[in-house]
Amino acid sequence: MPDHCPECGLSFMPEPGFYYGAMYVSYALTIALSAFNFIWIYMLWGFAAVRFLIINSVLLIVLMPIFFRYGRSYYLALIYKIETAANKRKKL
Repeated sequence: MPDHCPECGLSFMPEPGFYYGAMYVSYALTIALSAFNFIWIYMLWGFAAVRFLIINSVLLIVLMPIFFRYGRSYYLALIYKIETAANKRKKL
């Protein structure tokens, strides 16, 4: 990821350890994908634990870099919106 946003100049690395919360966002994304995988595998083959574990593991390993990046982006956007709203309230 770049250090700053090319559009607005927002720092993507505000402080050391800032992205610990992004791990929880990434975890939520992987849980959502796993639940989706379980549902469609269950609908196709019934309860097939081995197929679910194989397909889900491969997908999670392949998509891990994407989930990591989106987790960071979502977390940064969430914190930015919260801080912006708090700063607006302080000005009033």
